[in-house]
Amino acid sequence: MISRVRFFGVLKNNSYFSGKANISDDNVSDGEQTIIFGIRNIVGPAAEGKDSLLTLIIKDNEASSVKTLSKGNISMYPNPAANKVRFAASEQITAIHVYGIDGKMVLQVNPASKQAEMNFSLPAGVYMVSVQTAKGIFSDKLMVK
Repeated sequence: MISRVRFFGVLKNNSYFSGKANISDDNVSDGEQTIIFGIRNIVGPAAEGKDSLLTLIIKDNEASSVKTLSKGNISMYPNPAANKVRFAASEQITAIHVYGIDGKMVLQVNPASKQAEMNFSLPAGVYMVSVQTAKGIFSDKLMVK
């Protein structure tokens, strides 16, 4: 699950605050995600002092048994990355695929080794990485900065 939360500006001394949360389902287990907002200079009956916190918890609906890279003894570093990411595994890596948020494959490497390096020039964002070994296919998120 990938989520994007955008809140709109609030006028001074306004007791109403509107917000918008766009949440899209990518069919990959991300676990529970928590976003904490700091609300400064709140006034009114709900005020707990100068600052208050709003906590948004997003519960994922995919099964938690998804094979992540760590379950396959695969390391991906650095993450977040700017233009290069490295992989190390206990088994030979036969294929690495990187997918955009739209599900389209944007990169592919077939290293046939226990270690691999991937150079890229991708826009900043969140990507899904799929690594194939003899033990199966393992996935995780890659943050590109």
